Amino acid sequence: MPGYTPESKRKPMLSAPDPGTMTPGGTYQLSETENKLECGRLTGTMYIIIARLRDVKNSKPPSALASFAQKMSALTGGTEAGASLEDDIARERARLEAFNRRLAEKQCKTLDLEAELNPWAANVNQP
Repeated sequence: MPGYTPESKRKPMLSAPDPGTMTPGGTYQLSETENKLECGRLTGTMYIIIARLRDVKNSKPPSALASFAQKMSALTGGTEAGASLEDDIARERARLEAFNRRLAEKQCKTLDLEAELNPWAANVNQP
């Protein structure tokens, strides 16, 4: 075929959606980009978050020095992400709940978050 190259058949790489925001009440608000995600992309993102949260439960907490350095980085213009493991876990959990609500709104299959987040859930179905 004239003009055909293997690259022309490839789908463009999707970039990570811009992050939503946390409300003062601890609820995650999806960004405009996250709201537009299809069911499969939402579910796939959720499984990635679940894997990270399971991993955190099985790892050692960061040292006091590492936590202090991250907090200092935030004061000098860096990100606050990672400054508090508990805050990061709460944000990711709120994000999962928001994604699950969005799946329900779109009439897609939702996830049982309690079962999925159980570190002993070896038979949990994943795509």
